[in-house]
Formats: sequence, C-alpha cells, structure tokens
Amino acid sequence: MEEKQKFILGKWILTFYKYLRNIPDSAEKAIFETTELVGKSLSYAYRLKGLERIDWDKASNIALDIRIGVKTLIKDILPILKKHNFIDYLTNGNNIEEIYEYVYNLEELTLKAYDIWQSESPNKRERIGLLILFLVSLRPHSESEILENLVKQGFEEQDINIVLDILHTSFKLVQKIKIENESYFFNEFYWGSKPEKYISFIRRLSKLEKAVLDEFLSKLLEEQLQPIDELLDEIKSDIENLIKIGFVEPIKIYTKSGDAKLFIATPHIIGEDFKGVLGFDLMNEIKIFTASIIYGHKFSPDYKIRDPRILLERLLERGKIGPATPIGRDYPLLEKLGIIKVEEAANYKNRFYMILNKDKDYVVKGALNILSKQSILDAIGEITEMSGLFVAKRADEPEVVKTERRLKSPIIPSELLEEEILKTIRGEEL
Repeated sequence: MEEKQKFILGKWILTFYKYLRNIPDSAEKAIFETTELVGKSLSYAYRLKGLERIDWDKASNIALDIRIGVKTLIKDILPILKKHNFIDYLTNGNNIEEIYEYVYNLEELTLKAYDIWQSESPNKRERIGLLILFLVSLRPHSESEILENLVKQGFEEQDINIVLDILHTSFKLVQKIKIENESYFFNEFYWGSKPEKYISFIRRLSKLEKAVLDEFLSKLLEEQLQPIDELLDEIKSDIENLIKIGFVEPIKIYTKSGDAKLFIATPHIIGEDFKGVLGFDLMNEIKIFTASIIYGHKFSPDYKIRDPRILLERLLERGKIGPATPIGRDYPLLEKLGIIKVEEAANYKNRFYMILNKDKDYVVKGALNILSKQSILDAIGEITEMSGLFVAKRADEPEVVKTERRLKSPIIPSELLEEEILKTIRGEEL
C-alpha cells in the first residue's frame, strides 16, 4: 500500500475513534473494539510526546484525562505502545515506576496508525467500516457502488449492509439521501461531502439570505474561529443547520466561572496538505488553542491582552515567559494538552513561568497563522497583563459537540477529578 493511502487510512482510524469514544456502549460500538483500542493507544502516546520521562502518577492521570482507566492502560495500552516502540518503562516488581516516551510527531504517528491497526487484527466489519468512511469521504457513493467495491475486495454483502446501517442509523456518521430511487451515502468531514443536503438547505433561502450566507462563509475561510455571540442574527439562526451539514465545525470553550462560548471554524482550518500537520489539525489542538486565545481577548472578565499575538511570538522566540501570578491560575487546559508546562519561580512567591513544549510549537505557530488574519483582534500592540490569554478550563472538540447534538447524552465532568489530574500533572501535592 502506498504511503499516502496509509496516511489517509491512519487519519480515518484516529478520526473514527474520536467519534466512537463519545458514543454510548452498545453492541454496535463493540464491533469496533480494535479501532477504539488503537485510537486510545495513539491518543495516549501523543499526549506523552515531549515529556521524555514520566513518573507513574503523572502517566496514569494523563490517561484518566482522556478517559483511559488504569487497568486498561496497563493491560492494553502500554503493551501496544511498547510493542511498536513508542515507549518503554521501568518496573519495580509488578509496578510500573516510570515511562520513557519515544513518540513521533503527529504526521508520523498517523502514518503508522494503519500498520498498528492491522497488527491488532481488526475484524471484518471493522475493515468494512474503515473502507466505507474512506470511500464516502472522497465523494458521495451510491449503495450499489459501495457494494460492488467491497464485494470485489472479498467482503460479504450481508456484512457490508450491516455496517452501512450502523454507520448511518446507529452512529449517524454516514448520511444517506435518495436520488432517482438510488441511495447515496456521504459524510460530513469535508467541505464537499454533503452537496445534497447543502443544496436542499440553500434552496429554501431567499436571495438576500443567500447573499448573507455567502458573505459569512467567505469571511470564515479568512477569519477562523469566530464567536457565535458576535455573528449576525441572520447567521445565528442557521448555525445549527450549517453544523449539521458539515460546513462549519463547533468548538466549545468552558471558563472557570462555568461560562461556555461556542466558536466555529471550517473543517480544514488552514488547508489540507498531505504532509501538513497544520492542515488537518487532527487532535483539534490548534482550534482549541486559538478559540481560547480569542475568548481571553474578547470575553475575559478581568485581565485582557490587547494583542495576544505578541505574547505568542515571545513564547515561540524565548521558549518561556513570566514570571506572573496569573500564569499559575489561568492555563490548566494548555497544561493538560501538553502544550506548556507551568513552573513556580524560585525567587518569587506565587509567581509562575510558562514554558513551551518545543514538540508542540506547531500549535502556537498555527494559532499565529490564524490570528494574523483576524480583524476581530484590536492590534494595539501593548501587553497589559500576562493573564487573559487563557481563562479556559476545558474545551469540547467538534466531535464531542456534534455527538451531543446527535445523541443528546452529555456528561457533566467532576470538578474534583479535574483538579486532581491537573495537580498530578504539575507534580503538586494532592
């Protein structure tokens, strides 16, 4: 198999997992157990990237933060990662004391995902599911085309029909529309992937409404992650439909006060390049990072930065900024994503440094790329405070927001558990 096709299939394995993890347990979900396991393993590996040596308390709490229990971590995740040379670990008897990470960048991780998935022996219906997602991401496919394609690859028609029904009816990841008595299947991951629904939606609009929508979509391509609060009323009323048909992706940012703001972006936030990590932003780090910056700039109730781009440029240039008291308070989301470390200054009580994880500097570069096009920032140029860049506590990725809309089954996070995870990652006493 060519490298490019492995990369695309690896991307679909990781993307499919991100949807699976938000779907309640069921017989349908259990079919895709290998995909879920490999997705969990690679997501965990990526969270370790750049940490080099991780003590067990920190390693296990990082796992909890991405919904991996300790038993699953020890029994399933770590053996896979060790077998494929992503990690090694030091044991004391039956206990793991320390993990050593040798994690690739996201591009290489994605290239290896398909080979790892294959080595873990996915069942025939998992293989069918991955191939269907791959096919319908290229363009809408008729049911007969899908059947013909997969039967030629040796799969049974009954298995294909069952998997199609699960993806469409149970998971709602693949959509279906009938045109001239033929069923067509497509998904929402690409701009061109729902032309039928888009046409159906657009035909209901007046000329004026179409003009407003066209202007909005053109602007969104240039200025990503706009807060929904600031959109024109005509667009706000259509946001649910735009999310549903896949023309925009939602990112929800939660603050310490419990406030939540919804931001929207195009599915490919910077551009889709085969070799471009910034293009597909698979882990949504750039979207979350940038949305949080814009939140801090526009909505923070106390401290604000007039132009956060300057602060990010300094972080990239110096690798460290501070010390300042707000740094120890306002950045838990960045810490949990592994983009920065927060360390207390030795000579200043209750003041902290923000240290950039150099392996994640592409996230900051991606944010700068987006923010350089933002007219919503008041580029006065003077930093008035170190706080306000991030007041975000956690974020919901597009897959979470869209799954909640589909399945109506959100979970309320435990404040105490989140506090414990953050303290352990920082190395603080509980």
